Amino acid sequence: MLNPAPATYGVEISEGALRLVLLHEDGAVAAYAVVPLPAGTVVAGKIVDAQAFRTACVELRRGMGGFRALPVVVSLPAGPVYSQVFAVPAARAEQVEEAARLNLRMISPIEWDSAYADWQKISTIPNGDGSVDALGAFVEASVADAYHTALISAWFLPVAIEFASLSLARALAASADMGDTDAPYLVVNLTGDGMTLLAVKGGVPQFTEFTGWGAFSKSASAGQVTLAEFQSVLGAAIRRFVNFYRSRFHGEIGKALVVNATSNKEVAEWIKKEFPFEVYSLAGYATLGKEWCVAAGAALRGLIPRADDTFISLARVGTEDEFERNHVRRFVSLWRAVALSVLTITVALYVVLDMLMIRRENSLAASLYGTGTGAGNAEVAALAVQAANFNALTEKALSAGTRAAPQADILRALYVAAGTRVTLTRIDLDAAARTIAIQGTAANEQAVIAFKGILENNPAVADVSLPLSAITSIPAGGSSFTATITIRTPLKNSL
Repeated sequence: MLNPAPATYGVEISEGALRLVLLHEDGAVAAYAVVPLPAGTVVAGKIVDAQAFRTACVELRRGMGGFRALPVVVSLPAGPVYSQVFAVPAARAEQVEEAARLNLRMISPIEWDSAYADWQKISTIPNGDGSVDALGAFVEASVADAYHTALISAWFLPVAIEFASLSLARALAASADMGDTDAPYLVVNLTGDGMTLLAVKGGVPQFTEFTGWGAFSKSASAGQVTLAEFQSVLGAAIRRFVNFYRSRFHGEIGKALVVNATSNKEVAEWIKKEFPFEVYSLAGYATLGKEWCVAAGAALRGLIPRADDTFISLARVGTEDEFERNHVRRFVSLWRAVALSVLTITVALYVVLDMLMIRRENSLAASLYGTGTGAGNAEVAALAVQAANFNALTEKALSAGTRAAPQADILRALYVAAGTRVTLTRIDLDAAARTIAIQGTAANEQAVIAFKGILENNPAVADVSLPLSAITSIPAGGSSFTATITIRTPLKNSL
């Protein structure tokens, strides 16, 4: 789910064009494209003009969009590929591959060291001797490598390389209703490259014969083949093919399917008249025309998971490994991008939140200290000034309190000194200046002077200011006075 396999396209290579098809999981057509090849680019199934072929591949790739290598199942032209059915001897499971490779080497029509060869089982039912029928295919390594190199340079990723007959048989098995799938039938495929005859059984080509148009007559080189020439060569090829199939596979072909790039009806009618076949005509694959059947067959193989794909692949060893490495690279690139994206978003989120918090802090500070413009800020500023004044007064009061003498002791000393002969009518205490202003009355002037003497003898009193001018007589009798007392610090409680 986290790293789904990329969609795999089918690509058909012919002498006239490159065709590409992508199918949905249900086999419906998802996308298709075609790019014509200039004449002489591919001849007899081999690349002649490598630059022109690569240019066509690049144009085909560009039409699909994207920037990653596009996985494709490649179907090569029928000309350079040889196929043959052979029997794989009965052997243990781990020895089947070795036995099949040995048989391939023995039947190879190409020098083994310069060829690519592969095989696949075409039957699950063992023969009488315990062997199993298999289909082998061979191609010159230089031919397959030339196609592989050109496709890689155009940002295609070949995951398998097969041949046109195998792709066509797969498409026919999915689209053509030929009745019993175990009964063999003849397929006559007429394309711009030439004529291909193949015997299909169980959805697998058992035998293939390809004839280029150049074999019909000298006039074919000018691009013209007469009807008589065509019918003569086609009739001889079908008879030869049927006779070979009867002797090699010990079976009879009773049906024929015509896949014609131009018109099926005339060819089908002629074959039906000349041979005892039930003749069918193929309309195409799904919504595609009959000329797209080979590309569609390759695309059908692309729907198979790579781990389950055991069909023939005529590519150098390591093509599957290259696909797996590409798949791993895609996975690593995906999650590296995800990790970097998450990290970037997280950092950006933290930066934005930090900026928002700084702005909020500044806004609250401005509101608190009245630097804003709102009416509430002015009120807060006034309250802040009042609070500052209150704090200053509090500090002064605390300072004065530390220097003040205990008032109860001072009053007690005054009243003790006054006794019964002096009456204190007013006492003003200035703690900061350490002075006491006293107003009072006495029976006579001698009582006032005696009061002054008592205070002067008190060690807590620094000075007593009581001039005679501050003593006055009162009409009712007695004297009134005003005195100023300066006390020492600290004042002792014994006063």
